[in-house]
Amino acid sequence: MEIAQLLTINFGLVIAFFLGCWLINLVIKDPSFIDSLWALGMVVVAVATYLATGGRGPHATLLTGLCAIWGLRLGLYLLWRWRKNGPDRRYVTIMGKAQSERGWGYAKASLILVFALQAPSSSSSACLFSWDRSATQPNLASWRPQVCLWRLSALCLRPSGIGN
Repeated sequence: MEIAQLLTINFGLVIAFFLGCWLINLVIKDPSFIDSLWALGMVVVAVATYLATGGRGPHATLLTGLCAIWGLRLGLYLLWRWRKNGPDRRYVTIMGKAQSERGWGYAKASLILVFALQAPSSSSSACLFSWDRSATQPNLASWRPQVCLWRLSALCLRPSGIGN
């Protein structure tokens, strides 16, 4: 599969994912769960890329697995925090100002000011998962940068409030 075709598929998946979540947002009238979507969106992109490319060897499997672990851990924690604490005051303020100062309805404000601004962060991850086609049989040394970055992100982005 050509890289342009893969990026187009992933971009379409991200748009569909965020539009579906925006529709859920219209029903519940709370866009606060958006914070978890970019992490979960990266999992969607990683798995879709892995499946679309036929999982080109252990390197692709490792990258997909690390992304899935990281994205699910962070995304599910952020969903849990949102359910525990309720609407995020940042989004309450954004939505209130858009409606009172700009005269926008809830649907337009949430789409333009929340969902359209967050979707690019997940679609940019599509580039990360368009790994080199020649890396189907990498040696273990080529895995070190990804494993080190994953371990560092697991330490730095550890949800401190989980379990409290």
